[in-house]
Amino acid sequence: MNFISLIPALIAAGIAVPALVTLYFLKLKRKRMVIPSTLLWQRAVQDLQVNAPFQKIKNNLLLWIQLLLLLALLIAMARPTQDAFADPGQRVVIVIDHSASMNATDIDGKDRLSDAKRRALDLVDQLGAGEAGGSAMVIAVSHRARVLTDFTTDLTEVRRAIRAIEPTDQRSHLDAAIATIEPHARQGASGENQLTVHVFSDGRVQQQTDEPLALANAEVLFHRIGEPGPSDNLALVALSARRDFEQPRKVQVFARLANYSDAAITANLTLNLDGRDMKIERVTVPAATEPTEASPAGEPGTTGVSFDFVYTGDATVRVSHDHADALAADDSARLRLVASRELRVLLVTEGNAYIERAIQAAKVQHLVRMTPDQYEQQDPEQLRRGGWDGEAAGATDDLEQVGFDVLIFDRYQPSETPIVNALYFAAAPPIDGFARREARDDAPSNELITQWDRGSELLANVELSDIPLRKPGRLVVPVDGRILAIGGEGPVMAELTRDGVRHVVVGFDVYESLWPLRVSFPAFFQNALPSLGLGGAVDSAGVSYYTGENATLIVDRALDDVTYNGPATLTGRAVGNAVTVDPFPRVGLYTTRDGVDERDKELMVNLLDQQESDTRVAETLKIGTSAAVQGQQEAVAIRKEIWPWFVWGALALLAVEWLVYTRRMHI
Repeated sequence: MNFISLIPALIAAGIAVPALVTLYFLKLKRKRMVIPSTLLWQRAVQDLQVNAPFQKIKNNLLLWIQLLLLLALLIAMARPTQDAFADPGQRVVIVIDHSASMNATDIDGKDRLSDAKRRALDLVDQLGAGEAGGSAMVIAVSHRARVLTDFTTDLTEVRRAIRAIEPTDQRSHLDAAIATIEPHARQGASGENQLTVHVFSDGRVQQQTDEPLALANAEVLFHRIGEPGPSDNLALVALSARRDFEQPRKVQVFARLANYSDAAITANLTLNLDGRDMKIERVTVPAATEPTEASPAGEPGTTGVSFDFVYTGDATVRVSHDHADALAADDSARLRLVASRELRVLLVTEGNAYIERAIQAAKVQHLVRMTPDQYEQQDPEQLRRGGWDGEAAGATDDLEQVGFDVLIFDRYQPSETPIVNALYFAAAPPIDGFARREARDDAPSNELITQWDRGSELLANVELSDIPLRKPGRLVVPVDGRILAIGGEGPVMAELTRDGVRHVVVGFDVYESLWPLRVSFPAFFQNALPSLGLGGAVDSAGVSYYTGENATLIVDRALDDVTYNGPATLTGRAVGNAVTVDPFPRVGLYTTRDGVDERDKELMVNLLDQQESDTRVAETLKIGTSAAVQGQQEAVAIRKEIWPWFVWGALALLAVEWLVYTRRMHI
């Protein structure tokens, strides 16, 4: 036997049992009186004799009955359960989709989630009205699947779990629920003790894998929420911002609209900057296409809109349309526009004309040169934050003393690991597990790069096959590093991110190669410098998050946790100098007053999901139910509460106690 509420029952027992025993253990001392005769009181006096306190307790039948009555009530309070077996055909799993599309208000002005919960409660009522009864499990599905109650015969708990489901603006991943249900489905023998799964959804579900949805030994019933047909929804499905690399003050914000209705929609699209409406565009989005074999639901009509303006600082950008439709979560989207800054590079070298020319070819306006000795005189913290010792470095321009976006080390390994993104040539960062090995004595005089990672943003449009290298050696790369290029002896280019700092290593000396004479050399710098220095702000000058996504922030000082308030209250837990915020449930703006960087005080969260914005109801839900794996032919254990039996037992003991007491008091 197990107990659901054992601790509260033990606390109550610790109070009630001693109190009951005390009533029999302690006797009040009554006043002595002289009377003519006790003939008629003899039997009463036996029970009411005056005793001194703390005498030995007598064996009293009433005490034992009352203790048993109290024990029965305390056990009932602990909510005991026992293993039972589900009746054939009565094991039911209720899956309720509470993703973004379920917030569409197209059912008599009410949202789909409310209708799904109402219909699920009706199902529970039918389950409780059956002769054999049944057990049910409740699962809520959005970005993840959450089991709200395991198999139980307590239908009150099942109803409570259904009513407690809250709406979200996340994606719907039904395969997570299928994976949760699969072990329970395998426990039942197919046919005789088959599991019944009721899915309450509009069918707008997504998959995290390419495998088809399948559930063995289960009957799946799709309760369609909403009516099939065109849907009146105009959605923002993409939003991005880009700064011009050569002129960072120029900003382009791009938005894409999708129309899922069967008629074209004309609406006003507004660009808002820090709470002020900057631009308004009148746009017409074509209707969705007719269904085809390739696209049974038809493709939505789409239109792209771009806003060009000049702005140098940080700003909150909000794009919204004014068309009234069934789903509000995709009517607007926000992002944080990163402040413009010209790339600042520090080159630590004894002299390298090739690297300097490549940096200048990448149109870097601010380049500072230091020798290794000058660099070692700097405070690493100040190199990032500004205020570095310009006099020691021989600097003459005060504007140069504001820190750097990228550090480049040429044939020199710094004594301490930099806290600014860095690029190394013929050197490696002083990180455990990362090292540069010289070429073997018997290695060929010249080698070629045999493989390189064409998918890396650092090597986009960079051809490395025609670069002879003179004894390049090899790199020893930690397991969490990424190998970018491989030569005859091993890796010759790699990258690693540690404590939020990115290190890119070119293991060979450019003077010992023909790389500077190839077009790929300046192309590499044009890729690497913006990527390392601007954090991707050239291709994406806007920062935002998606619902269901975690935000990972880098902090400068130790924090136990960070709390963000907005459409929901979220907590970020710190591990080292990184803070990971809980997944975002709703779209909107989340803010904090805790000690994070100023750029992380506000987090913008959007839906921007074409599948969830498609509020057209699916007519079918494709889930295979053929038994790919045969289930074990055994009964399925469930949790059954038995506290009502103890309540009835307590009532019976109460009746017995009353009879005993009345007989004793009878004269």
